[in-house]
Amino acid sequence: MYYTGSDVDDIFAVFDTKAIRLDNFVSKLNNRFPTITFTTYEMEHNEQLAFLDVLIIRNSENKKETATLRYIPNDSHHPFQHKMASFNFLIHRLLNFPLRKERFENEKKLIKNIAKNNGYSVHLIDTLIRKHTFKRTLYSSTIFRRDTDNSKFVSLPYELKFTR
Repeated sequence: MYYTGSDVDDIFAVFDTKAIRLDNFVSKLNNRFPTITFTTYEMEHNEQLAFLDVLIIRNSENKKETATLRYIPNDSHHPFQHKMASFNFLIHRLLNFPLRKERFENEKKLIKNIAKNNGYSVHLIDTLIRKHTFKRTLYSSTIFRRDTDNSKFVSLPYELKFTR
């Protein structure tokens, strides 16, 4: 579903379409909240749904190829940081998206092929993965944080008698 307001652009929701007609649900939402207009929605096809820059696959090993796999080539005169930005993004996504081991290895192999096809050493990818993994481990194991927010969060159980 896509909201056309200024604050929210894209919303991802999962529905049992056997129990709920999506067009009826969208209509009810639009009638209930007149300041919000949901204009379009997409449903999965072949157990897949493209959402933002991610292809979401349900119970399937098929992967839709949408990228050209071309990035700034190594022999380009762009600054090194610009060349590494795409690889840092791909590795960040690799390490932070929940993937089964097989998918993780396939994605890592794809990133190495991208590097090779653009004139980079595949060892560069291993080095970047180690760097990102080390940073993640360091940040999760230290008591020192970069943020200065002193907010405290408390989780409260739902109690019907207190929430009426």
